[in-house]
Amino acid sequence: MESSGDAVRLKVWIQPKAGKTCLVGEYDGCLKIKVKAPPVDDRANRELCRWFAKELKLSAGSVRVRFGRTDRRKVVEVVDSDPSTIRDKLIPSLLE
Repeated sequence: MESSGDAVRLKVWIQPKAGKTCLVGEYDGCLKIKVKAPPVDDRANRELCRWFAKELKLSAGSVRVRFGRTDRRKVVEVVDSDPSTIRDKLIPSLLE
C-alpha cells in the first residue's frame, strides 16, 4: 500500500469469473480478490472498483484501476481515504 497526496494505491491480483466477489488473501505481494464478473468489456474492473467502494464505504468515483486494466495484476487507486482506515476495513475481510 502506498499513499500519495489524497490517494492510496493498492496492488491487487484478481481472479475473474468467481462465484462471488471477495478478498481471499495475498498473492505475490498483492491483495488477491476473486471477482464475480468476467474479464470482458471492462466488467471485472468495474466489479473490482464497486467492491472496494462498498467495503470501504466510499462513493464509486473514489476508486479506480490506475494501472493494469487488461492484466490480472492491477494497481487500484482510492481517493479521499486514509491508509489506516483502508487497512482496518480490509484486514477483517481476510480473517473471515
